[in-house]
Amino acid sequence: MKNRRSVILFVIISLTCLASPLLTSNAWANQTIKIATWNIRDLSTNSRSDFELLQISYILQNYDFIAIQEVNDQEVILRLVYWLKVLDNSYGSLVSPPSGTGSEREQYTFLYRKKSIKRLGSSKLAEGDFARPPFIASFKAGNFDFTVISIHVCFGCNGLGEEGRRLEIQRLTSLYSNLRSGQEKDILQMGDFNLEPNDDAFVNLQTIGSTRPILSCETNEQCTQFTTTRETNLFDNIWFDRSHVNEYVNEEGIFDFDEELFEDPSGYSGDYRERYARLAVSDHRPIWAKFRTDLIDDD
Repeated sequence: MKNRRSVILFVIISLTCLASPLLTSNAWANQTIKIATWNIRDLSTNSRSDFELLQISYILQNYDFIAIQEVNDQEVILRLVYWLKVLDNSYGSLVSPPSGTGSEREQYTFLYRKKSIKRLGSSKLAEGDFARPPFIASFKAGNFDFTVISIHVCFGCNGLGEEGRRLEIQRLTSLYSNLRSGQEKDILQMGDFNLEPNDDAFVNLQTIGSTRPILSCETNEQCTQFTTTRETNLFDNIWFDRSHVNEYVNEEGIFDFDEELFEDPSGYSGDYRERYARLAVSDHRPIWAKFRTDLIDDD
């Protein structure tokens, strides 16, 4: 145990000495927050070692707010918060009740940096015929208050496949429209949609104000940026109405942690590196967008 803790301590010192590609500064450094979403594959306390959670925490610390999908128990979130604290970061957590049943069952989690973000009001799982009902909560950072809908759209959808996913997007569109009928218009839909943003499923969503994704396909035929480590899909995204969310500063990205943080130790092909990164961390990459917190919030 002593040797194990010594190794982890060495890794912590090494990580904190690295110049992370995500840690940047500009004139708005103290007036912006980075909001991220990340499907962390089968995130459970039995599926991750302390070292693997440390690797995940090293990535998470670059964001002020993170919506996490595919959480399978609350203990693993407590362990993540612990490792974030070891890395000198203080995060609050909000874990949803179990969402879905059977093989679809999982929990959503919001992590937020305590010094810059606070929770507002209550949280809830959405009503409606979802395989995994989305998780809804509101937060405030400076003058920017916002509501988040975190979703993990079903993949197999009880044998319906892509058509089942499109039905879920239609239900999400209705949920989003209903929420917008209230006073709050700064609503961020984020998560793993299991469809690319150029799919016809999102046509109706884009007719609501100026709702758009932060990540788009360069052509209508094929995406050339990917949120999965196998570089096959652009499934993860953040959607919101650009005409209302004026705090968005047109900065966003995908963190290719599997390429940035994992080196192939034995000269194998890139497939070996991808497999190790996928098993230790996730088969999805975190995506993020930056928002100002100093503007007058009009809704």
